Amino acid sequence: MKGPWFNFAYECVPRRIAFWQRRATRNNGDRVIWYAAPHPDHPTDPRRSIKDEGRTYIPQSLRDRCVHGLDDIREAVAEGKGGELVWTEGETDKRTANDEDCWAFTHPNAAGSSTYEQAGHLRRYKGRVYVAADRDDAGYSCAARRVVQLQEAGIRRARIEIIAAHPSIEKRGADLRDHFAAGYGWDEMAVLRAGDLREAIDRFRARASTSGSGTSGLAGPVGAFYHGGQLSLSDEEWEQYENSALRRGKLSA
Repeated sequence: MKGPWFNFAYECVPRRIAFWQRRATRNNGDRVIWYAAPHPDHPTDPRRSIKDEGRTYIPQSLRDRCVHGLDDIREAVAEGKGGELVWTEGETDKRTANDEDCWAFTHPNAAGSSTYEQAGHLRRYKGRVYVAADRDDAGYSCAARRVVQLQEAGIRRARIEIIAAHPSIEKRGADLRDHFAAGYGWDEMAVLRAGDLREAIDRFRARASTSGSGTSGLAGPVGAFYHGGQLSLSDEEWEQYENSALRRGKLSA
């Protein structure tokens, strides 16, 4: 392996690392990502961590509770109603938001993997939440999922806004890093409407139908789910989406 190396700490309890996400570049230029459990004798040193082969050390139940950026959440909670917090779709976007002077956090495993437990870390939060969406169907659907989860955690819809990279950026899946690299600022983020989200979910349903992967066995809030190699949405989730507060307020279509 050669550099650069990146190490992202995930926590569900303050000041106690539950696991690491580690990233590196192979000598041939390929990028690799893996998860690792803290070493019992060196819990804060990612170089001593234990690679999680077959999810032996990091069960899914633990991943579902943890976020990268728990300290940011705690600081935003302490700020009270004046706080501004960004929920990103990945670790590098979380870092980008911090570089742009904003508190941020993210969930592991990228689009479609957020949970109610992760949203629950914001139960005492009184400020605004900006849900950052990558500019593609997976990103839009993941954003809708997180909005529902935040509402279940007690965050009023009026305090949630879905944002995305400036529409002039033509790259598919453009994210926060692309937005700021292009020279844009926070005040130039695009605000997504409910219609944008509905269209993305429609495409997921159509894709699942044509691929024959089906939608059975899926559970949870609105969002992107990997099933049979495809992103799909269950009928129950679609109904929840249609009845949710996503159709009110600023995001009304």
